[in-house]
Amino acid sequence: MSEFGITFSGDTDEDWNDYVRIADGVGFACLGMGDSQSVYTDVYVRLAVAAMRTSAMRIGTWVTNPVTRHPAVTYSAISSIDAMSGGRAYLGIGTGFSAVANLGLPPAKLADLEEYVAAINALQDKGEAQWRGATIRVRKHVRRIPVYIGASGPKALELAGRIGDGAFILNGVTRDIVEDSKSHLAAGAAASGRRLEDIDAWWVVAANLAEDDDTATSEMLGTLASFAGTAFGDGKRVPPEYADKLAALRAQYDMMNHGAHGPSRQAELVRELGLTPYFENRFALCGAPDKFVRMAKAAQDAGAAKLWLTMRTAEKRRFLRLWRDQVAGRLGVTV
Repeated sequence: MSEFGITFSGDTDEDWNDYVRIADGVGFACLGMGDSQSVYTDVYVRLAVAAMRTSAMRIGTWVTNPVTRHPAVTYSAISSIDAMSGGRAYLGIGTGFSAVANLGLPPAKLADLEEYVAAINALQDKGEAQWRGATIRVRKHVRRIPVYIGASGPKALELAGRIGDGAFILNGVTRDIVEDSKSHLAAGAAASGRRLEDIDAWWVVAANLAEDDDTATSEMLGTLASFAGTAFGDGKRVPPEYADKLAALRAQYDMMNHGAHGPSRQAELVRELGLTPYFENRFALCGAPDKFVRMAKAAQDAGAAKLWLTMRTAEKRRFLRLWRDQVAGRLGVTV
C-alpha cells in the first residue's frame, strides 16, 4: 500500500484545523507542521489541536531546528503532543531555514544538529543529557519518539542515515536524484551498522491538484521557489545551465513570504527565469488528477516510495476533494 504524508502551510488557524480533520479521513499516513515563528502560528499549538482532531495520522514538527529551541524544551513539547495523540508523534528536525533567517541568525552546522539529536535521544533514554557543557534533566516520557532528519545535501543525508530514525529528503524525485540521495543515506546507515531499509525515508514534493494542469502549476510557483533555498544550498546538485538563474532566485527570496500562498515576487521570478519546467519535473506532483497520478507513479517507480506532499496553495479543500474522489484510490491509498 502506498503511503503519503502532508504538510499544510500559509493558512488561518480555523482553516488549518479543518484541513487536518479532513486529511485524517482521506488516507494520509502523516501530518507535518512547520516550526517558523516569524511566518507561522506556533507549531506545538497547532499540533496540540491536530492531536485532538485526528485519530489515525502520525503528527509532528516538519521541521524544528537546534537554533531557536533548547533540546529539553523541544523534548517536553513533543512528548506532550505524543501523550495527547495517543502515541502518534514524531520529531522532525533540520538545520533551520526561515525560522533562523528571520531572526538574522545562520542555520545550525551539521555538527550542532548531531549534538542536538544526541541530547534529545539521551533525554529519551535516560532523562538526562549533556548540552553545551551543562547537565540537563527532564521527566522521561513513556514512549521513545522517532526522530526524522530533514536533509538535501550529501553530508546531511549521510547524517540522517547515521543518526535518524527517518529522513525527510528535499532533493527531488527524478531517478538520478533519488539514486544519488539513497547512496548517501545508505552510507550513513552503514556507518552506524544499519541498512538503508532501516531508515524511514520520505521524499518531499510540492503538490497541488486542480481541474486543469496550468492552474495547478501556476498556483504553486511560490512553493517551487522555496526549494531553491533548500535543495540548492551550497551548490548541491545544481545543473550548470541553471546556476545563474538559481543564484538570482535565491538572492531575491523573501523569507517573510516563506510558506505563504498567492502572488509573490519569488513566484514571478520562477516564471521569469524560465525555471518552471525544471522545478516541476524535479520537485513537484501537480496538475489535474490524471497528470498528478502519472507524476506520483513516476516518482515511485524512480525509487521514491513514500511521498510527502507540501501544500502552500490557497485551494486546499479543492485539493483534498480531488484527492479523495479521483486520486487516492488510483495510488493504492485506502480512504
